[in-house]
Amino acid sequence: MKLILLVCIAILANAPRIAHGQGPKVGFGSAPPKCPGEMCGPGDQLKYGPFFSDNHDGTVTDIRTGLTWEKLSDDGTIHDVDNTYTWEDAAAKIERLNGVSFAGHKDWRLPNLAELGTMASVAIWDELPSESDQLVDEIFDKDCKPGCSNLACSCVHGRVYWLLSSTSPRGETSAQCAEFYVSGNVGVDLLARVRSLGSCPAKGAGVTARAVRGKLSSK
Repeated sequence: MKLILLVCIAILANAPRIAHGQGPKVGFGSAPPKCPGEMCGPGDQLKYGPFFSDNHDGTVTDIRTGLTWEKLSDDGTIHDVDNTYTWEDAAAKIERLNGVSFAGHKDWRLPNLAELGTMASVAIWDELPSESDQLVDEIFDKDCKPGCSNLACSCVHGRVYWLLSSTSPRGETSAQCAEFYVSGNVGVDLLARVRSLGSCPAKGAGVTARAVRGKLSSK
C-alpha cells in the first residue's frame, strides 16, 4: 500500500499543468510527462506517454489498455463530430460501422463507463477550464477543421457520451450516458474525470456516440 501511495504522489508531482487561457485545443494529456534522458526502456512509454497511437485508418489505440477508438471527423460522414444521437441512433451507428467492417473490424460497440474514462486527459489544470476547453487526450482533438476526414484529423465536441446499455435482472434494458468533468484542487490535483448521468439529455441533444473495440486491460 505504501508503494502504491508513493507512486501516486510521484505521478501527481510530475503531471503537466494546463492553463485555462490556452484555449479550446487544450485538454487532457496535452503535455504528458516525457521519458527523461536518453536511456528509456521499452516499458517507459506506459509511464511517461504519449499513451495513444494513431493507426492511420480512422482509429487510435491506447497502449495502456489495448482499446481502439474511432476518431471523429468534420466531413459530414458517419464519423462527423457534429452528429448527435438518441440511444437508438447510437445503436444504429454501431451497427453500420460493423456492417462495413470499419477499419477492418466487425466488433465495434459503445464504451462502458470505465472505458470512457481512459480517454480523459491526465494533465493537472492550473485554472478551471471553460466550456470550450476539452477534457480528453489531445489525440482526440488534433488538426480538426471543416472538411477533414478521420484519416487526416481527430475531432471532439461536447462532453456527454452514450454508454453501453445496462440490463436489469428482469431483462429490462436502459440507455446510459456519461459526461467528462473536472474535480480536485486548482493547480494541485484538478483533473478530468468521467461520471454517469442520472438521466440523459432529452432526445439525445448534444450526446456523442464514439465507437470502441477491444477489452479493457491493464498492461
